[in-house]
Amino acid sequence: MTGQVVIPSRFNGPANSGNGGYAAGSLAAFVEGPAEVRLHVPPPLDLPLRVEEHDGHFLAFNGDALVMEATSTELEMELPDPVPFDTAREATAGFPGWSFHAAPTCFVCGPDRTAPDGLRIFPGPVAERQVVAAPWEPSESLGGSDGLVANTVVWGVLDCPGAWAATAADPVGMPYFPALGTMTAMVDESVRVGERLIVMSWHNATEGRKLRTEAVLYSEDGTVKGRARHIEIKVPAAWAEQA
Repeated sequence: MTGQVVIPSRFNGPANSGNGGYAAGSLAAFVEGPAEVRLHVPPPLDLPLRVEEHDGHFLAFNGDALVMEATSTELEMELPDPVPFDTAREATAGFPGWSFHAAPTCFVCGPDRTAPDGLRIFPGPVAERQVVAAPWEPSESLGGSDGLVANTVVWGVLDCPGAWAATAADPVGMPYFPALGTMTAMVDESVRVGERLIVMSWHNATEGRKLRTEAVLYSEDGTVKGRARHIEIKVPAAWAEQA
């Protein structure tokens, strides 16, 4: 055994399983540099997952069941210009989750979570831009003794906006839940408590039930803090209630 990961219940996505990005980031911590993480089943909460390394692949198991796997990769992305912080804040008025949200208690984007327990990141479309955006100011509850936010949280922040970019651009089949299948991401620069940040995401393609999206996290001065590429899978909205 290489180690273990535990996803505390605070960091849920659907009510009974881990936020996909946070869970993926937990396993990505075993990988140096950018990582690609594939989720096989909803990551369980509050359970130690056994991590094994096989030929450069890190596998997380719940008993004999493979939950997710991670490997080192490269991540080249063409990033859009950042929107201003105030523009990102205004965009939240158009957050699709105000009218329908299959996982309303999600740690990252759940409207039923109160601050600072939940992040309350609500990406909405930006006028004349093919992106969704939201502001984020990390609370003290997320900081370590050095004032830095864990990379696992940053992975979560880079995850959920992809789902909302997908549903905003491709409502065919709604209501559905865009379940995270694969996330490739990296944290370019550490995030500090109290920073004013902008997260943006956009939809690239739909291939059957697969939704391809990307996301970037900027500081207010335009510094890239993190980036991600996702494959989400359209599943029935009721799936999130059971996952």
